[in-house]
Amino acid sequence: FTTAASGPITVTPGPGAQSLTILPSATLAAGIYSNASVTITSAIAPMQQTVPVTIIVDPPALQSQVLSLSAPGLTFSFTEGGAAGTQILTLSNAGGGTLNITTSTSTNSGGDWLSANCAQVALASGSPGLCTVTADPTKVIPDSMGSVAGTYSGQVTITTDVLGQQAVVPVTMTLTPLP
Repeated sequence: FTTAASGPITVTPGPGAQSLTILPSATLAAGIYSNASVTITSAIAPMQQTVPVTIIVDPPALQSQVLSLSAPGLTFSFTEGGAAGTQILTLSNAGGGTLNITTSTSTNSGGDWLSANCAQVALASGSPGLCTVTADPTKVIPDSMGSVAGTYSGQVTITTDVLGQQAVVPVTMTLTPLP
């Protein structure tokens, strides 16, 4: 048998002796197309048969949201009595749609010396958001000897509205004693 196609399709024989493969044009936009047909000619009656072909092209799948960070961790160094320092943590949505975030901070030692302020809580794809992370050595609780020198740890936790997506950014602050 032989085949001929009309409309936005191509037809090739196979797989198998009595099968056809019908492929839509790669340039078709999402939608329903009913302007295609396949004409089959054979040596057996009926000699020619035309079969209408309807093509349904689905829109491309939406890419899910993916949180991306500019740094895996942050480190601050101060001398006792030093002023607070800040670093910028850039958050972005490496996927599609909008990614909604919330941030929180916690410390493992030394009191409440760590904070984060994010200017943007909804991250559109390709539109980064900035978080100002602040370590304030003046908020460190002194030890029993009255010293604040030492290494302190904490974390910035970024939670998203996508199930299972959360990032924890470790933060280390080192305070050296006055000379």
